[in-house]
Order: sequence, then C-alpha cells, then structure tokens
Amino acid sequence: MTPQAAAAVARQRSGDPNKLRPGDRAVHDSSSRYASIIEALFLAKHTPNARAVDFEHEDLVVFARQLGIGLPKNLGDVIYSFRYRTKLPPSVLGTAPEGKTWIIRSAGRSKYRFVLVSDMPLAPKSESVGHANSRLDSRNDREVCVH
Repeated sequence: MTPQAAAAVARQRSGDPNKLRPGDRAVHDSSSRYASIIEALFLAKHTPNARAVDFEHEDLVVFARQLGIGLPKNLGDVIYSFRYRTKLPPSVLGTAPEGKTWIIRSAGRSKYRFVLVSDMPLAPKSESVGHANSRLDSRNDREVCVH
C-alpha cells in the first residue's frame, strides 16, 4: 500500500475523512492517481473474508481529497479504467483468496461493488491451438477454416 493510501485509510477509519496531513499531497499521473484512489477506497471498506465491497461515486471524491489528489475531470473514468483497461492495484488483488480475483461491477445509479470472482484470465489463442472449425493444411502448415 502506498503511504498516501495508508494515511487515507487511517483517517477514514478514525472518522476524519477529509482532513489532509502534512506530506499527504503528492504529484500523480492519471494511472497512479486512479490506483491510489481505488486502493485507499477498497482498503478502507474491505473487511476480512468479504466477498463484496460496496461503494458510491461520492467515495471517489472523498478519497481523492484525503489523498490530496486533484479530482479527475471525468471521475467516472476511474471506475471505467479498472473495469476495462487495467488491473486493480496489487494491494487490492492480494486480498483475494487463491483462485479468486476482484472486479468492479455496477450496483445501481452511482453505486459500485468490488466482487470476488473466479480468476480465469483471458489469453489469446496460441497458434498451435486450432479453431473449432479449422484444420491444419499440411501443404503449407497454415490453419484453414472448414465450413
């Protein structure tokens, strides 16, 4: 966990969610800003053995302020980024039991939920694995589709 996220989690748990401390402010690029916000939010709301962690759009604002991070112009991109473009921070993924991983799902208007799901990574099909309707053409070692 980053020091900034740890400080934000501690403030959230102590009931002082918006007060910044000296040294809380840091320069962040968008990917590390997003990761810091999501990390602090998840770790503050996660409980041991939880299978889901609920949060709201407004929580992104609260944790960004706690971390001293300027709010992204499109706050929804924080969620979108982790749903479709990048992995969650290692400190979040590390809380999942073996064979499981965390994803973010929509849970209503401006509401979201981290959910544990089976960890089945998607990978492109290797060239040695054929399509269900294909065969290897021995004349030129190329896969051809059979209809």
